[in-house]
Amino acid sequence: MKIPTVLSLFGGISSVSAYYCYNEGHRPALNTMTFHFTRACEGYSGIAGAFQGWFAPNQEKYACVDLGSNVKLEMWVRNQNPTTGFDLGDTDCTKEFNNIMHACFYGFGGHNDVAGWYFRIDPNEGTC
Repeated sequence: MKIPTVLSLFGGISSVSAYYCYNEGHRPALNTMTFHFTRACEGYSGIAGAFQGWFAPNQEKYACVDLGSNVKLEMWVRNQNPTTGFDLGDTDCTKEFNNIMHACFYGFGGHNDVAGWYFRIDPNEGTC
């Protein structure tokens, strides 16, 4: 079980965001995580990313990447609106994962609720 640390920062989509940061577990290089969450948010080489497109009310999308050495990178995005669907902007998605990684300077990942969206990134032991 990962124990979160809570950080509040000004900025992002809303005026105040609380970042829940994990402080134990696997810690891949920041550039490795950035590479994968950017692809999941923005797509690559004409292939849609896991988080691109329409999110139905309360829909959660998930992506998992095997990083090797029995380490996986798990990512989630959820539209928290119970009645309305939305298309999350690709760069907004990338920005929010980037905000989590910079707020959570331990590099173990974390999660955040911001402007009706839930973002989580968590490197773990295992495979997808």
